[in-house]
Amino acid sequence: SIALLQFLLRRISGMPVMIVVTYRDNETPRPHPLHRLRIEARAAACAQSLSLRTLSLDDLHELTEALREIPDLAPAKLLAVSDGNPLFLTQFIEDLRKGRHTAPPTSLPALVAGRIDLLSPDAQSAAEIAACIGVRFSHDALRDVSGWDEAALGNALDELFDRRIVREAGGRGLFEYAFSHQIVHDAIVAAVQPERAAVRHRRVARVFEELYADRASELSATIARHYDLAGDGANAARCYLTAVRRSIGLGALDEARSMADRALAISNDPRVHADVLLECETIASRRANRAAQESALIALQTLAQSLADPELQRIILSRRIEFALNVNDTATLDTAIRELKACTPHDDAHWTGKLHIADAKLAFLLGRLAESNAAAEVALECARAANDETAAAEALCSLATVEAHRGNLSEADALFDEAARAATNDPVLEDLSLSSAFQIAYNRRDVERCLSLGQRWLDLADALGDRRAEARAHSHLGIALSSAGAQYAQAREHLASAVRFFTEVGDVTGTAAQLLNQAVIETRLGFFDRAVAATEKAVALFESLNEGRGRAIGLGNLGLFRAYTTNVAGARAAAREAVALARQLEFGVIEASALENLAFADAAAGDLTEAIAHAEAALEIRARSQSEAWSSRTLADLAVWQAASGNLAAARDYVRRLLADEKSIAISAEPEYCYWAAAQIFHLEGKTAEASRALARARAMITATADGLDPADRASFEAIPWHADVAAAARGAWPNPPR
Repeated sequence: SIALLQFLLRRISGMPVMIVVTYRDNETPRPHPLHRLRIEARAAACAQSLSLRTLSLDDLHELTEALREIPDLAPAKLLAVSDGNPLFLTQFIEDLRKGRHTAPPTSLPALVAGRIDLLSPDAQSAAEIAACIGVRFSHDALRDVSGWDEAALGNALDELFDRRIVREAGGRGLFEYAFSHQIVHDAIVAAVQPERAAVRHRRVARVFEELYADRASELSATIARHYDLAGDGANAARCYLTAVRRSIGLGALDEARSMADRALAISNDPRVHADVLLECETIASRRANRAAQESALIALQTLAQSLADPELQRIILSRRIEFALNVNDTATLDTAIRELKACTPHDDAHWTGKLHIADAKLAFLLGRLAESNAAAEVALECARAANDETAAAEALCSLATVEAHRGNLSEADALFDEAARAATNDPVLEDLSLSSAFQIAYNRRDVERCLSLGQRWLDLADALGDRRAEARAHSHLGIALSSAGAQYAQAREHLASAVRFFTEVGDVTGTAAQLLNQAVIETRLGFFDRAVAATEKAVALFESLNEGRGRAIGLGNLGLFRAYTTNVAGARAAAREAVALARQLEFGVIEASALENLAFADAAAGDLTEAIAHAEAALEIRARSQSEAWSSRTLADLAVWQAASGNLAAARDYVRRLLADEKSIAISAEPEYCYWAAAQIFHLEGKTAEASRALARARAMITATADGLDPADRASFEAIPWHADVAAAARGAWPNPPR
């Protein structure tokens, strides 16, 4: 229910739709996920809470005035008997009318106990058995647990209905009956002798397993609780383990952890402990709780040694590998891979494939794309030999990611499509494939697809309860929204959510990546000093981690941002280092971006020849990598630089190429700059009408974006040099030559 409400909250907050949700305070303690949902809903300014209070003494004074025909209705007595609960107050008044009370009860528990005492022996027994089953129960379960015939059972149920002890349950499900109130159920349970209750709970558990065998997983938590209450620890732990796995699959991680702790407490079987600890490690991983995750891995290692189980040892090592990957601990990662190699049989295709996937991920982390690609290809062969679709999807995602970073987007797309088909119905693999798909869509500047993938990623992370995936989804949505333009407030919110998570868990790589993303937004809004500071901090963090890809991106961005702040020498040095590093690591798309930023720094230094050469080299890489959608700004720069060099014919050709793909302009980071560049070239050629139209489009785009910004952001945005030039040209003051 909560997952559904979270899903709806993000989609209908702007629509004329009202959803009414009821819940009981005593069933939602502070850690309950409902509280997080309420906070999110209130933050979105689309929700309010109403508390339904119990009846007060004043309410009861008013009620007694309306019921004068009933004797002994002192308001204070009514309040004591009912605790202000309208259901029990109504039942008490009904009993008074029918003369069932010789002496009025003194409290609500006494009232409930009195109503139960009035039942026939068969009805009391049926109520006790039903209460043992739970607040809700079914006719079939009650019959099989009690062993009664249909006639006796029917008579007892009729009496319970007549006395409003039980009622028909609303909604769908296995259990068609329910107690009229939790208090009634609890009072009946409390009256049963513990020894008799234990026998009944064991009987309920066995009946459930036989009667609902096809839904054993769905009912596993209930069955486990009954075995637990019966004192049958072995069967309880077995069912708790099933329930834990089901809860993890549903994203109910708090519930899963609670049941896992109970299973560990009541089981003496080392094998069960190992299975439960593996699930605890999964929960901790989803929650990004490194301490709990490492604790589970240490406990598992001890168990694996005592059980002398090589398969368990391999599973633990594979978990250690994933743990090291998430924290970018290359030393631990390398050690775990070597240990896994040492205990993997040469003829085991499954584990050999797992090893090569680990090698591929380590090589990618170190920026060795050729090694990563080769290892992923071997992993794919092993997965196919073992008919392991899950491993195949993982290998295909690794290959797609490598090709995307090399700039081979068509190949990456084909690999991703194949991976997506293999990942069907596996949410963990879907999370992995979404990462590859987003990388491809972003390099193609397909903003709509980026937004769609980012939202799907966020929904999936919510469903899994995976905080790390949720943070990455927020990060990618922030990137996509800033790329879409004019949605910077939302983009900042998403990035801030990602930063909070990565900071909380001490994920240095994640924090550095968010600094880069935030710097891009600050640059777009004209806060160039902020962008430089954030990017320099990110580069230092990547360098401390020996993370080549992030460092190459950061250095390339510094080539642009420092040029904006007139630190031209620093801009050129950073961009040159980025180009060399990206080329060394075979990151083709990053190399193209670094070359574009180096070209801008060259132009800022007055070296237009170098600027033009570097920009054209970037265009060649873009064409090979099919990421030309990023080329609009570069074409605009080349037009301006050619005109400034006196080559108006070349400038005209670049403008022609620029305007031939206005869709790419629309999704570029700075579409207004592209039209401003075209306007300048048209103006130099004396094409007044074309210049005016291009200038008007640039001006309209600047105004549209500025109108959606707060005052401080707007002032900075409008002060960006080319924005100021556009405003000046609109007043007739064209810069000459272009700049």
